Amino acid sequence: PPYIRVQDLQHSLIDSYKDNFKVAHKRIDISILFIELGHKILKTNGLQTYITSNQFLKAEYGRNVRAFLKGYLKVNIDYSKVSVFDGLATYVSVFLISKNQNKAIDYKLMDNAEDVPQDFIQFETSTLSDEPWDFNSNQSLKQKVFNDKNSLNGISNFTYGVITGLDKAFLIPSEQVKELDLEKEITKNFIRPQNYKKYHISSQTFSLIYPYNKDNTIIEEAELKSKFPNCFKFLSGFKTELENRQDSRTTIKEKGVAWYSLMRRVDLNDIDTEKIVFYDVGMLPNFILDNKNFIFGGGTSHSLRLTDKSYDVKFILGVLNSALMTWVIYDLCPVKMGNARKYGLDYIKKLPIPKNADVKIQNSIIQFVDKIIEAKQQGKDSTDIEKKIDELVYKLYDITADEQKIIEGTQ
Repeated sequence: PPYIRVQDLQHSLIDSYKDNFKVAHKRIDISILFIELGHKILKTNGLQTYITSNQFLKAEYGRNVRAFLKGYLKVNIDYSKVSVFDGLATYVSVFLISKNQNKAIDYKLMDNAEDVPQDFIQFETSTLSDEPWDFNSNQSLKQKVFNDKNSLNGISNFTYGVITGLDKAFLIPSEQVKELDLEKEITKNFIRPQNYKKYHISSQTFSLIYPYNKDNTIIEEAELKSKFPNCFKFLSGFKTELENRQDSRTTIKEKGVAWYSLMRRVDLNDIDTEKIVFYDVGMLPNFILDNKNFIFGGGTSHSLRLTDKSYDVKFILGVLNSALMTWVIYDLCPVKMGNARKYGLDYIKKLPIPKNADVKIQNSIIQFVDKIIEAKQQGKDSTDIEKKIDELVYKLYDITADEQKIIEGTQ
């Protein structure tokens, strides 16, 4: 099937696809429409095979195609780990799809594009639904890690992040904020992925004009102009562009909302508090502790705030940055360029957190996290301390020495 960016599809085409294809869901990926069409025109006992993106196996937009393919997908030869098309960051599988129902899927994860696929693993189709499909060959180990645990979502509030719709109107280099004397009351320190990395915030180079009250209501224009004249003047320089920002096919002006409003704001109760911030896309877990009320962009970072007070935030931080959780995340989250992972909220919310964890182990992890943060601030290497946390997390999840080899061998 062809590869066409969803941004390049006309709205009328998207509407038509959703009206005429069962598999069309949310963000349209036109390649999955060819799966339905190809299957529809197959003869009795016919087979179709495509080499195409496999992101639909885990992404939300693939929910309908997963439901459609259940029982019909016969083979999945997964090339996510290797580059198949030169110069293109595509994550593909060779799929064999049958007209008739199958009881199992033959699966192979390829390490080399030139190898001949063999030694397939079978997965029973009866275990599949429209939820993300899991082809982890260590199912029993994964089940053990997840069994009788709280989900991270069950103990936290998650924040997607700010979407401005026009960054140049809201995001200003910190030095320029001082030069323009922008009012501190409505400018918030903004961090991007290049400002932080696993346990440590190294810099903060931008600020965000955030024209909202503490109760999350927007500041009225007259008040914005009188109380915060410098911010108002800066925003006014982009008024026409701000009015013409499109949100769900409608401009801000057509919606009748304030021209200086954000496309997506955040709840300040989840920002102006102690929280854990993490990348939207990254190679390895890069969870950091933020106690300086930083704000961030939803396209690049997200955060979580603990709501279950029986957990200490530093304990959770240590678990999330551990080798075990890296293994879980690499299995759970979709592959991106360079074998990175998409840390989307739908995936991170599912991470398993121990119930009633051993207090001694919790306290030890908290102490080690403090030492790591201190070492990072001083520019020192913290690898040995991080390995000690890894060992403690293995104990928490009752991971054996052989299982530890599987986890670390996979990485």
